[in-house]
Amino acid sequence: MIEVKHLSKTFGSRFTRKNCVLNDVSFNLPDKGLVAIFGKSGSGKTTLLNIIGGLDLQDKGEVIIEGERITNKNRDNIRNKKIGFIFQNYYLEHGYSIGQIMHNSMKLAGFKDEEEIKRRTDEALRLVDLGKYQHKSGDALSGGQKQRVAIARALIKGTNIILADEPTGNLDAENTVKVMDILKEISKTRLVVLVTHETSLINRYADSHIELIDGVLQSDTTVLDVEGYKLASDKDMDVPMFLQSDAKHTGRLFNIKNIIYNLFHNDEERKGNAFKRLFLAFMAVFIAFFTFMLNEAITSNYEHKLVDSNSVYTNLNTYSELSMIDKSLYSSIDFFDLNQRDGVFSYSNVESIASLHESYCPRPIEKDKTFDNLYGKMPQSGEVLISSALANSLKHDLRMKELNSNEAILQLRFDNDYKIVGIIPSDENEVWFKKVDYVNFLGIYNNLKFVDNEHLFLSGSYSDMTYSATIALYEGTKPLGDNQIVVDIGRNSLYKMMSDTSTADYLAETANKKLVNKSTAIYVLNSQMYVKSFNITRKTMDTDIVIYITEEALNNIFVYLTPNIEVLGNDTKTTYYFEIKTEGGSQLEGLNARLKARGINGVDISAIYEKAAQEELSSSMQTVYMMLIGIVLILCIYYFIEMSESIKNSKEYGIYRAIGVNKSNLLFKEVIRVFIKNISIYFVIDLIATILFSIYYGVGNKAYGMFDLMCLATFLVSAILMVLISLIPYLFVITKTPSQIISRYDI
Repeated sequence: MIEVKHLSKTFGSRFTRKNCVLNDVSFNLPDKGLVAIFGKSGSGKTTLLNIIGGLDLQDKGEVIIEGERITNKNRDNIRNKKIGFIFQNYYLEHGYSIGQIMHNSMKLAGFKDEEEIKRRTDEALRLVDLGKYQHKSGDALSGGQKQRVAIARALIKGTNIILADEPTGNLDAENTVKVMDILKEISKTRLVVLVTHETSLINRYADSHIELIDGVLQSDTTVLDVEGYKLASDKDMDVPMFLQSDAKHTGRLFNIKNIIYNLFHNDEERKGNAFKRLFLAFMAVFIAFFTFMLNEAITSNYEHKLVDSNSVYTNLNTYSELSMIDKSLYSSIDFFDLNQRDGVFSYSNVESIASLHESYCPRPIEKDKTFDNLYGKMPQSGEVLISSALANSLKHDLRMKELNSNEAILQLRFDNDYKIVGIIPSDENEVWFKKVDYVNFLGIYNNLKFVDNEHLFLSGSYSDMTYSATIALYEGTKPLGDNQIVVDIGRNSLYKMMSDTSTADYLAETANKKLVNKSTAIYVLNSQMYVKSFNITRKTMDTDIVIYITEEALNNIFVYLTPNIEVLGNDTKTTYYFEIKTEGGSQLEGLNARLKARGINGVDISAIYEKAAQEELSSSMQTVYMMLIGIVLILCIYYFIEMSESIKNSKEYGIYRAIGVNKSNLLFKEVIRVFIKNISIYFVIDLIATILFSIYYGVGNKAYGMFDLMCLATFLVSAILMVLISLIPYLFVITKTPSQIISRYDI
């Protein structure tokens, strides 16, 4: 039945003192009978039994059970199918009823027939006089009852070998007799191997015995006379004969269904760890923010402004030199900054479906300009065109498929003030304005100042005031020169021009009469635009004044202004560049030659864009790297939380391994636990945080974009890392032998 050949076992390592607990032990055991292994404490008897039962590993030698040698691969399978183990400390599964404990034992042995499991449970519990306690929790039993349940659990599998490690060590005299009577009756048809240090039990019950002294097998020993024990009954017990399992796969106790059930019905599991839940919530929010920042870094690949191959670019900060170039060499001169703007696109001024934010370059529509393949119509005042690239980005951002069309795009408004009326082919994100809207949109005249050296209209300190202005095309009947302007002044703005506003009409009329003969007396600072007349109006105005100019002046508006920081905003870090457009060919060559002759050098706008993109990417990545360090620290804390939990659960896992649950099944249990208790909480908080961040930062309407893919990717990576990190401390536990787990965690 059992062959033990030259077993040796030593505890300790090269760093600690070694202790030889078994030294070349060999013996054979019969098919049935009660064999006692006894000796003093520390003699090696429990270690020997653990090796025979597959709970521990030997250094040398081998154990053969029913003709099959125990190896690392079949150790759990042999223990489940061929060996029933009775432990001194019972090792009943926590949280289970007696009936469920019996069911678990059968399931571990590979039995699946529920009727057979029920029949065996009834018979096994009847044998140990616990038949009426099937639904009672194992945790609520007395010590004697627990040991009888352990006997029934070992017997129910139908194994031919029962190993009992000091089964009476924690029992009183009465329960000792009951347990030993049962074991003796079982030994009539099976082999029962009993470890004990009580020679009185050996003398009363053992058919044979093995004595160990300091790990060495002794051939004989003195057996004391029994005192204080007597048989509980002279009648033979009706021990049921169960067949052992022939299943190929054993050791599987947990499946998704019972894992989920235990998690939600076990009080300790249900209550969980409040600190851990709070930490998971914090981790989810942090990683959601990291995802957003990573998306910002990746998508900060600077969207280049269209660089026209028929244009020359220069950062010359004055038009005076450029204006002397022969106009036949260029079609227009414009200037711009490198920074793209962030625009809001909405339906009917409602930012619910909308609130779509996209970067773009504002572009003016020059006089008589037409567009090939225009979808829609040319814009009027208060209307704009957008590029096909920008239209595609907006379609990409909209959630509903019904809105994913050019028709839907033409229902959008840009910055609430401009209606989109057309789409033009372009690979860049652009918004095209009528020239007058373009000038007003850029706010070139937000800080306009008049020069009135002769004090025809402005005097004293009022000469230094600045005004916000709107540009409009002149539609009056009186002729207006291309370098002349008509100024409408709102009555609410008169206080900026004079101390006594009641005389405003008189002052304006007087000044206008004088300006007939002094046409250049009052002009706009840094320009060659001269005031022809002032009008005081009661019309409601969004700015202090309205300046009326001719269409010719409008089309060359930048000729008369120096593109400096004071004119185009207050960002002192902004550099503006001239863009001189040509029709190409000889015109382009002539312009380049003329510029070179005048010492005006061109600039490589593409290189500037690339540098700006790299700087922005570098800045974003620094933030990402800092957050990565934070994530590493968070994951380290998560590991220590899981390690603490694994230590708390080590006793439970030691019991499961001892009763036969294999390693892979325990790992499966942990994976499901992590998904339900950790990842589910993380997912919910991460989803909420992602939605809130998206709404706050204006990317909430992106259904299938890069941000959504990154959120999915970071969640999947986080989930995988959480599973792996959670399993690491459990791997440290379950990769040990059941005996090592039991001894290490003092079960």
